[in-house]
Amino acid sequence: MSSSGKERRGRGPEDYWHIGPVYVQKWLVPPAIIAVSAAVLILFGLPVQLFREEERRLPAYRYNDPELAGLSGLVQVLDEDNRVRYVGQVAAGAYTGRGKVFNEAGELLYDGPLIDGVYEGPDAKVYQSNAMVYTGEMAGNLYEGYGRRIDPDSGVVSEGQFSRGLLEGPAQQFYADGTLLRDGIFSRDLLEGEGREYDPAGVLLREGAFSAGLLHGEGRDYTPGGKLRYEGQFWRGLYHGQGVLYNTLLGVPSAAGSFVYGALTGQGTIYHPSGQILYTGQVCGERPRAETFLGLSLAEVEAAFTPHWALYSWEGITAFVYPYFNLMFITESPVALASPAQAEETARQERQELLDALNRPAPEPAAGAGEPGVSPAMETESGGTGSVQNQTAAPSRPPVYEDELLSPDTDKRSILITQVLSYGLPLPCAAQPEQDAEAAGRHRPGWREWFSDFALSGSAQGACVRQSGQFVWRFTPSPSEEDNKLIDEFWAESAGVETMTVRKAHKDMQLWYQTARWGDGS
Repeated sequence: MSSSGKERRGRGPEDYWHIGPVYVQKWLVPPAIIAVSAAVLILFGLPVQLFREEERRLPAYRYNDPELAGLSGLVQVLDEDNRVRYVGQVAAGAYTGRGKVFNEAGELLYDGPLIDGVYEGPDAKVYQSNAMVYTGEMAGNLYEGYGRRIDPDSGVVSEGQFSRGLLEGPAQQFYADGTLLRDGIFSRDLLEGEGREYDPAGVLLREGAFSAGLLHGEGRDYTPGGKLRYEGQFWRGLYHGQGVLYNTLLGVPSAAGSFVYGALTGQGTIYHPSGQILYTGQVCGERPRAETFLGLSLAEVEAAFTPHWALYSWEGITAFVYPYFNLMFITESPVALASPAQAEETARQERQELLDALNRPAPEPAAGAGEPGVSPAMETESGGTGSVQNQTAAPSRPPVYEDELLSPDTDKRSILITQVLSYGLPLPCAAQPEQDAEAAGRHRPGWREWFSDFALSGSAQGACVRQSGQFVWRFTPSPSEEDNKLIDEFWAESAGVETMTVRKAHKDMQLWYQTARWGDGS
């Protein structure tokens, strides 16, 4: 039957291949095989073995073969041990054109353009241990121009502009899994100019102006979780210059000012988590540098701190306490306290006495007054009606007032700070004693211990504490067995300022308090 007749009768079962539930027309199979093969060749190239066979059919020459010097074209070059060291184009015997270079072990080292045996040109590939470590432009055997380099040890990929084998210009670096590591402007493989660095999870760690791979100039530093930690000036990777530290939980500033080699030192500002300014002045870290107030006045202390103080008093010692910073400013200057209730009571009594004096009738002359030998004093002594009873009235306990405050008439410029005390925390930037140093002296418990205990725990061993105003506490000694226990004191000195450290031995040498004063004891 003719093919035209076959077409007229239609296709039968013999025209199909049965593959599972699918019927495939036989005439479609050859074109499909050809199409798939072509796609494989386009995507993956010819199998390596086929290329190797093609290369083996090329004319082979040794390095020093005189005939090679006059050849141009495709060849393979062998070493003295008949190992293939080059396959590709030559011109007058020199490696010029596209070619492949192999080492003694037969491992591919280079695949790309060459000029007189030098790696030179675009679309070059460099290999190490049969793994590609670079692809891109080359010149003078070095990476030169746009390329992509893979570190064989870390797997870090560098992509961008190269010069003399190193990144130079706009570029990016990636972790082995493709996550961005760095991007920006590079010089000699290091960030130089505006750039950014990321962690393996893609979280931004640092951004700003870089020099030699480190932030140098304006920049930002983030926590591993991506929270802004610092914003400002850097010097070789350190916070240095004007900057702002942030509360990484709330995302608000915690301190700002002048940084020196990573530490906030000098003039600065400390913030409350609410954003309120707590302190402006000399700082060390995120605390006020308290010893700078030695010799200054209460007025200058109050000008630096926004929060109000609490006042602790014992005889001639007064401490102005700033609980937020665990600091006390001590003065031995006279500090007058006033009670509005007491003042009102005194004024009321004086008014009443004045009224009583005005309403009291004038006394009448006594009988016989003016007679010779008789005087009012003698009549009084004889027990007349105006006689004074020789009785002593029991003294009354003075009333206790609970509204004391600093007297409104106080001149705060005349109250001078002679000592500073930090309870539970070391004095910022003050001299610290050596940890293994022996005690320099011992003393009995006193107001420093009472004040520190009360500030830390609300009670004071060896003293009674009475709140006599909203911000005022008065201390009086309360004899106890603790008074007989001597306390070790450790001393250090720096720049004329002496610091005394007292620890609580029964609490694993926990710092109890530190005080600072001028070395001359003033």
